[in-house]
Amino acid sequence: MPHRRLRDRLPPALTDLSALGELTSLLEFTARRTGIVDLPTFDPGFGALRFISLEGNPALADIGGLASWGTHPDEAITVHLVDNRPAPPCCTTCPISPWSETRS
Repeated sequence: MPHRRLRDRLPPALTDLSALGELTSLLEFTARRTGIVDLPTFDPGFGALRFISLEGNPALADIGGLASWGTHPDEAITVHLVDNRPAPPCCTTCPISPWSETRS
């Protein structure tokens, strides 16, 4: 059975999302006020994602795994990023660069 939503169930002390790498589909993913440091990668067959919300995750330093998150084939994806500080360096493999800035 496909997973529909993963939201408001992640404990604040959570730092490792690697176990999610076994999912084959997910419509919505929300991580709010956790200790996660990176986003997991998924197998190439993963798909159907429509909504991502990352809010108040101060340890989040690597969003590169997002590049492997398949989107829903018939719908656009919505990404909600709020107050994930400190801002990590820009990831070159990620299609979305929410922390983009010019660094010298």
